[in-house]
Amino acid sequence: MFWRARVLSLVLAIGLSACGQADRDAEGVDTTRTIVGDTTIVRTLSGSVWGDSVKLVEEVVIGVLDGAEEYLFGQVQDLAIDADGGIYVFDGQVPALRYYDSDGSYVRTLGREGEGPGEYKNASLGIAVRRSDGRVVMRDPRNMRLNVYNPDGSPSDSWRVESGLFTGQATSLDSSDHMYLKILTGRTEPNQPWPVALLHMDDHGQIVDTIFPPTLTNEPGGVSPYAKVWAMGSSGGVVVGVNDRYVIDHYRPAVVYEEGETTSRASCRSIPEFDITAALRTCPELMVRFGGHRAAAGFTVENANLPALKKALVARAAEELEGIELVPVLDIDAAVPLARIDGKLIASFARLAPFGVGNPEPVFLSRGLEVTDVRTMGANGEHLRLRLRDGQVTWPAVAFGVGEQDLEPGARLDAVYTFSADRRSNGAMELHLLDFAPSSSAS
Repeated sequence: MFWRARVLSLVLAIGLSACGQADRDAEGVDTTRTIVGDTTIVRTLSGSVWGDSVKLVEEVVIGVLDGAEEYLFGQVQDLAIDADGGIYVFDGQVPALRYYDSDGSYVRTLGREGEGPGEYKNASLGIAVRRSDGRVVMRDPRNMRLNVYNPDGSPSDSWRVESGLFTGQATSLDSSDHMYLKILTGRTEPNQPWPVALLHMDDHGQIVDTIFPPTLTNEPGGVSPYAKVWAMGSSGGVVVGVNDRYVIDHYRPAVVYEEGETTSRASCRSIPEFDITAALRTCPELMVRFGGHRAAAGFTVENANLPALKKALVARAAEELEGIELVPVLDIDAAVPLARIDGKLIASFARLAPFGVGNPEPVFLSRGLEVTDVRTMGANGEHLRLRLRDGQVTWPAVAFGVGEQDLEPGARLDAVYTFSADRRSNGAMELHLLDFAPSSSAS
């Protein structure tokens, strides 16, 4: 199990109480209200009920880099907190649904991998704790059902839910223990948002209704960059909004910090041209502590030293990056015909693991690939799933964040990719596209 000690190195840091302590004074919040039938639409024009800032306070940390199995995390997919502050964690890599008390101590594992009562596969689309009886509901998409557990961890009920949708925030529970599950309501079409709705189930697992996405006046069109976000609140009301701003990666070193009363903690991410940890080593006297590697780092600093530290880091970056054209570059290890790649070759790549900063995952280029199938995926059609053919060989592929690309079957691409396991297909390998462009090769 040594490999899992390396892989399962996620440490959970959970802030529990800060939101409850926040000032909910609504002064300075500008809203409008419109009544349409039995629905009240509230739009927030400006301001926030939380005030200028909200701080999450870390109360409990669960997890170790090496130790007991119950404290190693590999692929945390869902969390839920009960009325006593206990924490349910679903780790898809084991897979296991575990319960920890409010101090972060392991208590029990609920169910196990399988298809029987209380058993689940390696995916979760949400965990929720019922208010009325403390029972735990876990959405198990691969077995197409909701698993319900008693507070002591024993299986209680199982309710059938059929949907091909795999997405985040897919399961909600209101104050009456009614459930709202994101589902697909029809076929997915290329370059179109997926037909997603909420399946309303009562507290006994019976279907009540299907709720379709609200339509907003003057809603921007298109899949990207706009995205409509909607969710069911605990009172049963729908919260909906349109994201009309999006983030552009400027390909620069970045530092984000959380300011405390006397000290601040920061997280740093950098680019290959700039060693962020080496930059921190030039001014250790300004920090309480720091550490990291070339591409990422973290530090704690007294608030009084923040201005001086910022000035020092900016000056260091300006000096080292002067005259360098800062554009993202993909390092390609080999250009190979896709038709020549087989299972034996992929197995040889796996022996190079574990991958990381000092041992990057192999990246390949294949030219003249024919698109035989393409469709969008994701709740808002933001990703692409394709099939690419080279001669008599066809590979499945996935490309994230490029759902707006206008691709049609028959197009030919030059693609840069790595290999990844498709969780939907029992770990079958697929291409993870890092970039692609119209092919420069003859067809």
